[in-house]
Amino acid sequence: MKNNKKVLLINTNLIKPPVAPIGLDYIGSALVKNGFETELLDLNFSKNIKEDIRKKLTRSSFLAIGVTIRNTDDCYYLSQDNFLIQIKDIIKHIRKYSESPIILGGGGFSVMPLKIINFLKADFGVMGDGEFILPKLLGVIRENKKYPDALNNIKGVASRRTSYKIIGSQNGSLKEYPLSNRDLVDNKRYYNEGGMGSVETKRGCNRRCIYCADPLIKGSKLRTRPVKTVIEE
Repeated sequence: MKNNKKVLLINTNLIKPPVAPIGLDYIGSALVKNGFETELLDLNFSKNIKEDIRKKLTRSSFLAIGVTIRNTDDCYYLSQDNFLIQIKDIIKHIRKYSESPIILGGGGFSVMPLKIINFLKADFGVMGDGEFILPKLLGVIRENKKYPDALNNIKGVASRRTSYKIIGSQNGSLKEYPLSNRDLVDNKRYYNEGGMGSVETKRGCNRRCIYCADPLIKGSKLRTRPVKTVIEE
């Protein structure tokens, strides 16, 4: 039986030195504020990915499983390492132990959502700011509303249930998002092993650099966080 409040977030970024998935900290706090329980399975530190997935999914049940995609490849022309292949294998393993809907997200997903959701055979995808969109999507899943009608009012969702149709996009004011507790991700371990910490001060960019996907992922308008909340975080 599914737990109608518990959501599992999975970090699929395996690159070393490790970079903390700051977005999952922000998403986790937003979900808690909206009444959901949140757990993290961070595969970056996993020594046996398939076994860790099996343990997590056989010990707990979840309303939904969120899979973050930070990058689709390593952006290095000599190796051309495609991360989507390994993520597809991860999702295939998730399906062995759980029937919960799989929701994709992250910067890499937002670059080409329809192609990725089709390739990975996930159920849903969130484009743009997940803090605003994901709680609404989870509400639809929890209430067992009919698809695709219930999704028509949620911008920023891609769904295989609606023939891979992108349903709008939504990026809100950063002033509206809750201050992150920064307690979901093991930030201290990331700092010790990767040598860096992170805090987000803005999203979006109004420049048009040919090599950068930031305007596509986070919007072409610069959105800044209030100085007070940055200092508090």
